[in-house]
Amino acid sequence: MNFELTQEQQMIYEYGSKLAETYDRKYWMEKAEKREFTREMWEQVGADGFLGLMVDEKYGGAGLGMMEMALLMEGMANEGIPLLMLVVGPTMSMAHISSHGTEEQKQKYLPDCCAGTKQFCFAITEPNAGSNTMKITTVAKPDGDRFKLSGTKTFITGAEVADYALVVARTTPFDQVQKKTDGFTLFIVDLKKKGIEKHPIDMSIPIPEIQWTLFFDEVDVGPEDVIGEVDKGFGILFDSLNPERIILASMCNGVGRFALDKAVAYASERTVFDAPIGSYQGVQHPLA
Repeated sequence: MNFELTQEQQMIYEYGSKLAETYDRKYWMEKAEKREFTREMWEQVGADGFLGLMVDEKYGGAGLGMMEMALLMEGMANEGIPLLMLVVGPTMSMAHISSHGTEEQKQKYLPDCCAGTKQFCFAITEPNAGSNTMKITTVAKPDGDRFKLSGTKTFITGAEVADYALVVARTTPFDQVQKKTDGFTLFIVDLKKKGIEKHPIDMSIPIPEIQWTLFFDEVDVGPEDVIGEVDKGFGILFDSLNPERIILASMCNGVGRFALDKAVAYASERTVFDAPIGSYQGVQHPLA
């Protein structure tokens, strides 16, 4: 297997260092301390054509894949400027719509999202159902040919800046399905709709994206909002969840490299007993 990057992939990986010339760690930290989204940086990434890496070219994307998105995230994290919105928007939501959405959905949502003028978040986690997706209780009850969506989602990244959420709900309750994986449906939900409340979650770690709890109270959604088929969403759900794991691993690699570089620089500069602390084995070994 060839692990060498193509010229295009290398360019994507190095984009983070180019972006950091304008939007550096200081900019990122100022936004993080204010709990304010990096809007200018996001729009720049969109203008440069990187938000739609996993979206078909027909809808404003680059038509590439998970490898390229992971390289983008790791390259930005190398500079200390990672964005969680890259996880929930371009990776988990936009790529999912590009793969499983209807032609109307693709045309309606993807071009603006690729340009950075519209954003998605992803809503699956609930107060009593984190990784145990089978037990989610958010339900979309039939209402004629439409649905009424009710329930609670929590730790939803960037709900205050997102225009839409890709919401995982049950259209058949857990106690009424033959298989525990039956009864799931994915909906595109306009976050400006009546019946939605957002409450911020206090987080100790400063990052530019805020975590939210979302409350849905009989929110109107219809067939035009369904991704895939009603009750059969589990079959395509992991096309969002698996990429999430990959891109977060890439982010951790980059942040780890950024932290190591900082530590090495400090160990080279900090002097104790007339020598840099990096000259002592007790410091060298952990860094190695």
